[in-house]
Amino acid sequence: MVSQGNNPVAVIKGIQQATTIDQVVAIRRNIDLAMKVILEHGGMAKDICELITTLNDHLTQKIIVLAEGAMVEEGRGLPPVPYCWIALGSEGRREQTLRTDQDNAILYADVPSEKEAEVQNYFLTLAEKVVSGLERCGFPRCKGGIMAVNPKWCQPCRNWTEYFRHWIVDFDYSAEEILQTFIFFDFRPLYGRFDLIEGIKTQIAGYLNQRRSFLRDMAETAVLHQPPLGFFKRLVVEKSGEHKNHLNLKLNGLTPLVDAIRTLALDQGIFETHTLDRLSGLVEKGVFASGGGR
Repeated sequence: MVSQGNNPVAVIKGIQQATTIDQVVAIRRNIDLAMKVILEHGGMAKDICELITTLNDHLTQKIIVLAEGAMVEEGRGLPPVPYCWIALGSEGRREQTLRTDQDNAILYADVPSEKEAEVQNYFLTLAEKVVSGLERCGFPRCKGGIMAVNPKWCQPCRNWTEYFRHWIVDFDYSAEEILQTFIFFDFRPLYGRFDLIEGIKTQIAGYLNQRRSFLRDMAETAVLHQPPLGFFKRLVVEKSGEHKNHLNLKLNGLTPLVDAIRTLALDQGIFETHTLDRLSGLVEKGVFASGGGR
């Protein structure tokens, strides 16, 4: 790996030295090569996921830097207010596999109402450059539109706070919408002013204490994804379609576990996003015995 220049350290160095999107796209292929070697030599799943996330974090951060530079070159200037690029879903949990779609958002400092449209337009333009760059690197756009290019997910701090207040405190929405909010409780700052999200975390904790029944609703929704076991405790596979006779490990294997542990972690005020870190926190708080945590 070292001789071929595609070991993880060399890949990170290459990303840091890249000056164009084309160079970043070329380096992305080296990530695939590095992962292939590690997989062939029996690398542990946890270590591989964390390594993939680390490499992809560096890649995303470089694309954002290049996008900011492009905005300056185009006469749009530097970001008008502090902002934070947020990773969501598996990326937010640091549990990415090689080919996951994009789940991201932008949170920026509050501005006067008369400047909201202008500031949001800047960040939407920036987001399009970043999302397009990630797409060129092999990360498909989210089919559900949960990306920073969607105006709904490119908002100032006060609007993000209101989103979480609505999701946790309000009663007038369906189990399906509750399920859609799960991805946002896995948010992780990736670039920019990380301190912008601290106030939101404090607000979330307050809202959860205000309406504890939300966690019950979350738990009821989480169990909609059942483990794929039949009547005789045998694995149930796909009955038709492209993946007939195969098992969807993500939907039927990992998702029930991830959703359950997320709910328990929020109940205990644990704001880690990695599932194993959440599990460790639950063990420390005595929710699980140390043996059960393994």
